[in-house]
Amino acid sequence: MQRISNYVRRNLVAYLALFLALTGTSAYAAGTVFSEDIVNGEVKTPDLAAAGVTANKLGPNAVNNTKVLDNSLKGDDIDESSLAVDFQGTAKLASRRTSVPAGSSGGLVLDVPGFGEVRAKTCTSKSTRSSFFNDTAKTVDVFADISNNANPPSEDPLFLQLAPGEEINGTEIEGPERATFQAGFGSGRVATIVVTSGGDGIGGCHYQAQAVID
Repeated sequence: MQRISNYVRRNLVAYLALFLALTGTSAYAAGTVFSEDIVNGEVKTPDLAAAGVTANKLGPNAVNNTKVLDNSLKGDDIDESSLAVDFQGTAKLASRRTSVPAGSSGGLVLDVPGFGEVRAKTCTSKSTRSSFFNDTAKTVDVFADISNNANPPSEDPLFLQLAPGEEINGTEIEGPERATFQAGFGSGRVATIVVTSGGDGIGGCHYQAQAVID
């Protein structure tokens, strides 16, 4: 019996190592589990740490529209240059807000480079009126759609070919004015100008104008 006991003590470590080798263990040293050690398709969502998958771990085109929650992307999430919008030429924007004293005429409201000027044609206690003036050296084609409280928008806008120094304006009728001018010439460029005006209640007039130039 004494010899058996001595034998077991001398070989205990060897038997323990053999047991572990045959039965396996659930403890793995860091860095010892590789891709080939995992059965394909067996890593599930609960196995991933929160925020465990970062942007540089995603493959190209791995996230498409079916993976994005509808209406969840905001302005900062979108690269505007990637949007499929077809612009003809390079559009520019010009805008201005100004006030003029009652009784004045011809004051500048908005300069539209290469096309002309929007001017304050009339400013009285009862009415305001704007005009488009050709300050270029070319003849400019101008459509004008002008309305006010007494004169709703026309179905047939005014059209004139303005020689240098000529202008187009609406009829002076009581009330504030809303005017749209479209100016263009042979090169194909077009400027669309929207003007609103009205009395300021203290003897002057406010004018606001904005132009999109293509």
